[in-house]
Amino acid sequence: KGGQDDLLWHAGTEISPGTWQTYVNYASHKKDTGTYNVHVYATDNCGNRALISATQTTVTGDVNGPTATSITPAQSFSGRTCTVSVEGVTDAEAGTEGYESGVKTVKFAVWTAKNGQDDIQWLTGKNLGNGKWQITFDVADHNYDSGLYYIHVNGYDNAGNYRLMKTTTATATGDFKAPTRGGSLKYVNNPYAFTATLPVVDAESGVSKVEFAVWSD
Repeated sequence: KGGQDDLLWHAGTEISPGTWQTYVNYASHKKDTGTYNVHVYATDNCGNRALISATQTTVTGDVNGPTATSITPAQSFSGRTCTVSVEGVTDAEAGTEGYESGVKTVKFAVWTAKNGQDDIQWLTGKNLGNGKWQITFDVADHNYDSGLYYIHVNGYDNAGNYRLMKTTTATATGDFKAPTRGGSLKYVNNPYAFTATLPVVDAESGVSKVEFAVWSD
């Protein structure tokens, strides 16, 4: 396929006196199936080199990861959570009929647009049957961040192949982070009482109430 656009030189290893071997990973050749041309060149210790073998082999097997036909857009969050699903997940592909190893699992990579991928989570999808896989994720696992979320869906088969099948985004709107301390708690004591003062901040919706739990030992 494509002439010699995937030509690679694979080094041979002498596995026993006079016998040489190489390992060819299909992934290095676009995971193509069909006819592979194998030409073997040998070089001696004086620098003489010659083509000593020119043959072909046929690759038939499962060399590609699963595919999916659609992804349910993560249109909105329900509170702090969002559900995403992919459908039509299959390991069957034109040209590999009869060699499919089957879908092993589907994983969803989820992260926010803030601070790169510092909060990335890999979630294993739930198999709902009929080629549908689904997850539900929570902003609590992503620093309670609002804003844009990225979701990439990868399919894995039983032959060890994988593929990025679908991508989508979701936008979380709302204030999911509780107020935080803006400084140190300071006390002023007098003979009959004391005051406790603490700066409190909330950059999203603002602070509505602060309560101090106090008890004596």
